[in-house]
Amino acid sequence: LYPTLYKLNIYTGAKSKIVSSEGMLVCSDVSQNGNKILVTMAPNYQPDIYQIDINTKTKKRLTHFGGIDVGAKYVDNESSFVFVSNRLGYANIFKKPINSDSISQVVYHGKNNNSVDSYGNKIAYSSRENSNIFGINSFNIYLSDLDSGRVRAITTIGNNQFPRFSDNGSVVQYIKRVNGASYIGYSNLVTHTSLIFPLGVKKIQAIDW
Repeated sequence: LYPTLYKLNIYTGAKSKIVSSEGMLVCSDVSQNGNKILVTMAPNYQPDIYQIDINTKTKKRLTHFGGIDVGAKYVDNESSFVFVSNRLGYANIFKKPINSDSISQVVYHGKNNNSVDSYGNKIAYSSRENSNIFGINSFNIYLSDLDSGRVRAITTIGNNQFPRFSDNGSVVQYIKRVNGASYIGYSNLVTHTSLIFPLGVKKIQAIDW
């Protein structure tokens, strides 16, 4: 039995198979028209980024690296994508055109940048600030404009990871961990207000809108 990705109609409950693969299989982004998706697959025990056409079920391998490439998100009007890779010996954020082999680094600070999301040509990513992965104030969320290169911090204290943009790009949601418990962080990029919502559960692994 292999991991299998399905498309589910949330109104009717109908589902259709998209792809199966040995190893890991994770969908990280969907094109605006819903026809293409970016996935991480590891059919040969090494995770790489693929683009799959939902209608034809054809797939295109986009990265060929002997390490880890995961978490791809569309940018540049879906002609490129950003993703997390350990090409530098630690997790960092890179950018690659869909139809080119050129790869560029887009984040130049932090000791571990292990998650990223995109809205247009803006990205939000988590960055480890100190040398102790389990230490206090270990991860913060940053906002970066890929066109201008401007970067600003969204969070300044705590363990904050897995940023996700709202549909209109005005809000970034993320997971904050405090003393082993999980909270949902909310940062409005327009009003510059932030809120933290306790969940009443011990720990969650991922969120989305």
